[in-house]
Amino acid sequence: MYDFALQRPQSLNEAIEALSAEGAQALAGGQTLIPTLKNRLASPDVLVSIGGLSELQGVSETDGTVSIKAGTTHGVVAATVESYPALASLAGNIGDPAVRNRGTIGGSLANNDPSACYPAAALASNASITTNKRTISASDFFAG
Repeated sequence: MYDFALQRPQSLNEAIEALSAEGAQALAGGQTLIPTLKNRLASPDVLVSIGGLSELQGVSETDGTVSIKAGTTHGVVAATVESYPALASLAGNIGDPAVRNRGTIGGSLANNDPSACYPAAALASNASITTNKRTISASDFFAG
C-alpha cells in the first residue's frame, strides 16, 4: 500500500469538507477499498474514515418506502428491513459474518461493481440514491 493520511471527522459536515480535498477517499467498511489499496490499484492522499458517523447509519420505513443510510452494514440491513424481505435476504447472504458486519450498502453502491448485489437490487426496485448534493434514480446513477 501507499502512504496516506487518515482523517476521522466527528460529523457529517466535517466529513464532507474533508472529502472535498483533492486526493481524498471515503473509508467506511473498507471491504472493497482496503484490498484495492493493498493491490496498489488506488492511491488516495487522504482516507476519510466515515464508518463511525451516526448520521450515515440506520434504516427507516415510512409509507412503504425503505430508506437506508450509506454507512449501514449489510448485517443491519438483513436484520431490520422487514417490509422488503428480498432485500433483507440479499443482505443476509453477502459474504460471511465478518463481511456483513463491516461492509456497507453505500460502499457497495459507490463501488458500482456490476457483479455486486446492491446495484442490481437498486435497479430492480427503481430505487433512488441521495448524495449530499442531489437525489438521482438508480438507473441514472449506474448509467455508463
